[in-house]
Order: sequence, then C-alpha cells, then structure tokens
Amino acid sequence: MGGMWLISLGTLWGQCTATLTSDPETDAQTVCVNTAITDITYTTNATAASFINLPTGISGYISGNQITITGTPTTNGQFNYIINLSGVCGTATVPGTITVNPVLSVAVAVSASANPVCAGTSVTFTANPENEGNTPSYQWQVNGVNAGTNSPTYSYTPADGDEVTVILTSSETCASGSPATSNQVTMTVDPLLPVSVSIAASANPVCAGTSVTFTATPVNEGNTPSYQWQVNGVNAGTNSPIYSYTPADGDEVTVILTSSETCTSGSPATSESITIHHFAPLLPGTINTTTSQYCLGGTGAIGGNPPTYSLASGGSGYFTYTWQIDVGCTGTWTDIPGTNVPGYTPAPPATLGPTCYRRKVTDDFCSNEDFSGIKRFEIFPELVSQSIVPSPSNLTICAGTSISATFTDGSGGFPGAYIDRYYYSINGGASWDSYEPGNAISTTGLSGNNIVQIRTRREATGVDGCDYGEYITVSWSVNPLPAVSWTSLLANQCVNNTTYTLSGGLPAGGSYSGPGVTGTNFDASIAGIGTHTLTYTYSDINGCVGSTTNTIIVNDLPTATISYPASPYCATGTATVTRTGQEGGSYSSTPGLDLVAATGTINLATSTPGTYTVFYSFTNPVTGCSNLTSTPVTINPLPNATISYPAHPYCATGTAPVTLTGQTGGTFSGTSGLVINSSTGEI
Repeated sequence: MGGMWLISLGTLWGQCTATLTSDPETDAQTVCVNTAITDITYTTNATAASFINLPTGISGYISGNQITITGTPTTNGQFNYIINLSGVCGTATVPGTITVNPVLSVAVAVSASANPVCAGTSVTFTANPENEGNTPSYQWQVNGVNAGTNSPTYSYTPADGDEVTVILTSSETCASGSPATSNQVTMTVDPLLPVSVSIAASANPVCAGTSVTFTATPVNEGNTPSYQWQVNGVNAGTNSPIYSYTPADGDEVTVILTSSETCTSGSPATSESITIHHFAPLLPGTINTTTSQYCLGGTGAIGGNPPTYSLASGGSGYFTYTWQIDVGCTGTWTDIPGTNVPGYTPAPPATLGPTCYRRKVTDDFCSNEDFSGIKRFEIFPELVSQSIVPSPSNLTICAGTSISATFTDGSGGFPGAYIDRYYYSINGGASWDSYEPGNAISTTGLSGNNIVQIRTRREATGVDGCDYGEYITVSWSVNPLPAVSWTSLLANQCVNNTTYTLSGGLPAGGSYSGPGVTGTNFDASIAGIGTHTLTYTYSDINGCVGSTTNTIIVNDLPTATISYPASPYCATGTATVTRTGQEGGSYSSTPGLDLVAATGTINLATSTPGTYTVFYSFTNPVTGCSNLTSTPVTINPLPNATISYPAHPYCATGTAPVTLTGQTGGTFSGTSGLVINSSTGEI
C-alpha cells in the first residue's frame, strides 16, 4: 500500500551550511523498493560529512564542496536520514526523508448477483480488487466490448452466453500486474415462459338454481401451480383447476393462475371473466290485441293478413304455443287442438258478435307459462260500393273528348272503417290507374272503337276480413278521329307572291287554315318571311274531327346595289359598275347607252351623251326569288375646237401665230423639230 512521506528542507546548525541543489523535495522523496532514487545533492562549506539512517542500498559521500546521496533501496520503510557536517566551519546537521514503498501485486475477481437468471432480469456484477489504491480505474467488458462506467459494480440485463469481465487499473504507486483482468463470468439466461389461463363454463345461460362447473385451461403452469378462483372479485373455491357452484344472475367468475415454473412472464395470470346469465324471464310475445272488425263470412289471421305477432322470448328459448278461444268473450277459454304455431288463422266467423282468442306460451326447459294477450273480433255486414254519375252522360263520344265521374251512396262494413277506391282504364279494362273523382280523363289519340271506363269499389280499412264490395263500372265507347293526311310537298314561295293554290288534303272536302290562307289560296306577302304551319281539317259522319299540318317556306327577295362611282363621265373610254350583294344578274338601260348586259360595263365613246338609268335584275339560285335595282349614270360630250396657220407655208424666219376657233385654254404641241409655244400655239 502507498505510504505518506515528508520532504524536509536542510536545516543548518553552527557555521557549516549545506544547500539543496537537486530538484526541490528530492530530500523528501518516495520510491519503490529496488527502484533507484533521484540523486540528492547539496553544496556545502564543510569538508567532512557522515550519513545516518539511510535505507539499505543507499549511500552518501562528499566530494569537494558537493554532497551526494545515491543508490537503489532494497528494503521498504520510511527513513529519516541525518547528514553530520564538520570542518573549519564547525559542525552542523542536515535532515531528510526517503520513503521506500513495497511493490504490491494487483488482482481483481468478478462475481454476479445471480447466475443463471431469467430473461429480462438485471444482474449486478461486483469487482473484488486487491491493491487497487485509493483511486482505482475499472473498465467493464461484455463479450470483449467495453461497457458500464468506472465503478466497482456494473448492472445490466444479460443475454444468454454473455461473457463479463473487468479490467482494474490500480492507483498504487508501486504496483505489479496492473492493469489486471478479472475472471470471466459466463451468464446463463433462461427464457421466460408466458403464463396464461382460460376458463369455460359447463352451461351459460342457465335456469335459476342450476349448478355450473368452471374448468381452467392453463398454459406453462408448471408442476405445482396455484389456482385462486374469484366470484365478483372475491376469492372462492379451492386450489383446483375445477370449481363448481350455483351462481346468481350476473355473477362474474375468474381464476388467477400462479405458475410454479422458475422463469415466467404474466404470472400470476388472470383469466377472462365469464358473466353467468340466468335465462331471462319468459316473455310470451305479443299478438295484435287491437279489436278487429270482420264482415260476415270474412277470414283473417290474428293480427291481420299476413299475421303480425312477435315470438316468445326469454326463458330457455324452447317454447310450446297453444291457442285458446272464447266464443262471446265471456272469460271461458278452450284450447284449440293442433295450434302449436306462433301465428294462427281462425276459421271464418259464422255469426255476428264478438269472438276472442289468446296464445299460451310454455317454456319447455324451465317449466313456466304465460299468455300473449287477447284478440277480439267484431262481425259486421258486408260492404256495398258507391254508384257512379258519368259525365258526359252520352256514353258514345269522339276521341279527344274529356270524360269524368262523381260518386254517391255506398253502405256496409264498420262505420267509417272503409275507403272508396276509384280507377280508370282507356284500353277496355286491360289495365287500370287511380282516379280522382271529378278529374277529366283525356281520350286524345285513341283510335279504333275503344272503351274508356271508370270504376269504384268500397274497401275496408282496419276491419280484418271485411275485404271489399263489388266493382261498379261505367264505360264510354270512343269513336276514333278520322285519319287525315296532307303529304304533298308545298312549293317554297317568294315573299312577293300573292297567289298559290293549296291542295292534297285527304279525305277531300276538308278546309285549309293558317297564316296567309284564304280558302285554298296562300298569300306569301301576308304570311311573311319564314316557315309557316298550315292545317287541313276534316269532319267525318260521326261528327268527329281530325286534322293534320303541313309546312310552307316563304323566302325573302335577294338584295344587291350598283353604282358608277365616277359619274358623270366624258364620252371617251369605258365605265365599270360597282356591285354589292347578289351576283350573276343582268344589266340593261334605255337606248343610246352602249352597255354590256353580263358585266354592266359602258362604252362611253360609242354611247350618246346624256343621263341614263341602268337596271340590274338578279335571282337567288337557292330560293329562286328575283329582284331589281337601278342607278343613274351621266355621259357628257367632248369639247370642240379648230386651229390653223393661214399663211402656211412659211419661210424659216420670224414667227407664225395660230388661228383658234371653239374651246380655249388648251395646250399646243407639235412633232419633233417644231418650236411651238404650248400656251399660245405660236411657232
């Protein structure tokens, strides 16, 4: 173990002195046995020195003015040495200390708090060191990998086969075998066995007072498991996988299993809870107990047709049904044989008055019974349907005539417990639709000798078995409208056409009508532009009227404009027309104007000067409608003038004036070589 040492400075006595020249505190050093000390040196004025209490292996000497202590100690201990000085200076002593520590062997052993252990268990490993010093260092390793902290203990949850060691580094000065590696602890980790338990009841639900046996089915229970049964959270039964008792309704039964296995999870394990139910009280179910009304001779099931009822419930679920009858509803009940059915249809009532029925229900398992209420029947006279008042009263009509009906009287059944149904048919009764009294029924579009009918029937409502009265029906014979056709294609008309004869309507003898129609004539100018619908109407010998339509198109007239923009023109060259609108027309005018009919071009030079009207007639090739437009054009005559040089011929000297008659203000010119004044004509 390490020791404490004292480093002493030299103390001088007398006249002799010694001063430490080696490193400070070398005169109070600590070393390990068999390890050389750091030389201790002094300077001194003494001439002789002796040494007291130096460790074995250490010696001192004086050489000149230097004292030296050196060597390797072979024994351990604390040595307080003294140097005695002497010389001319007198005497003196110098103290010092050399501490020699023994060499300590370092070792460490590791122990585990438990081994083997169960999976998931934390294990604490403890290092047991030797000669570790005051501040040792610990490095734990698991499977050769550093782990843990610098601590003599290490805790973790090992895996099976983990190898744990610790490396100790001693803080002792004189230590051997440091760092030291401990023994290896190999962990054995046993797996956890999941513990569970389930229970089953011998019966559930049960009749009240019945004993029930509960059986536990354990998993990983071990050889000596423990069972604790509980009823409603209170311990019950014995340490057994089977528990029997007579439960109350709603009891909740569980078992707690404690496994005897060493390594388990989930132990103690609690089973699921089984809630014990007693069979519910017997509920006999219901039948329709509303008093029902029957008409004499009617048949209906109890609760209506089809029967409405609810089955018995509760109890064990195993029931026997027995229907009972009380004729006159006096309280005297008689079983009806062969009626073990939940719903029952009694025989038709034979007389007026009340008859009552009820259903008895017996629980076959728990041996109790109850009744499903009382059904009462009242018997009334049969229904008689209403009478029909038809409109029109004449039952032969033409197709298109509206018909209707109102209704009166009717009798029988339970007062107010009926409804009158109304229907109509337009196909002789092949199919029927609902009818609202007084509403008109259209016969438009019917052909052939159709029969249109309205009928009524009084039907019971809420009176079981009263059913309905007979149908009362009124029928109309519907004559078809005459078949009228007008298939001829009508020619398109121009809007300025006032006469077009209409024909082709069949049968002959009918009349035409529509916009622009008078008798058989169609006036397009009255009808106007567009597509018009015309009608042909015919009345047959039955007074039935039929009609059909045809269409005729009235087209607008084509349009165009023409002009001669440069008018008036001089009587020379040609003039070209400017046209907009319909093309392909023809041009014309009064005599004296030389005009090309196809193009409208005017030969101005050959036309007689004057003012003309040019006409452009044109036709729309699609509609065939024609139109005419016009424009004025004026041609002015050319001006006249004569010139002469009366003295001609001339000699080539001086000038020759011109003689001018007619239009003045013109320009003079001549052939090449003639010098002429263009304004005056003088040569």
